[in-house]
Amino acid sequence: MYKMEYIKIEKLWGRKDIEIYFNPDINIFIGKNGSGKTTLTN
Repeated sequence: MYKMEYIKIEKLWGRKDIEIYFNPDINIFIGKNGSGKTTLTN
């Protein structure tokens, strides 16, 4: 089975660079509407 350890996105919405390291057990994304939670998971 493959597991993602981290994700790096450059120029999210043309302006933000983000890098997220995942916990091997569980990860929860919390944020305001329109902040990119669904975009990140897709």
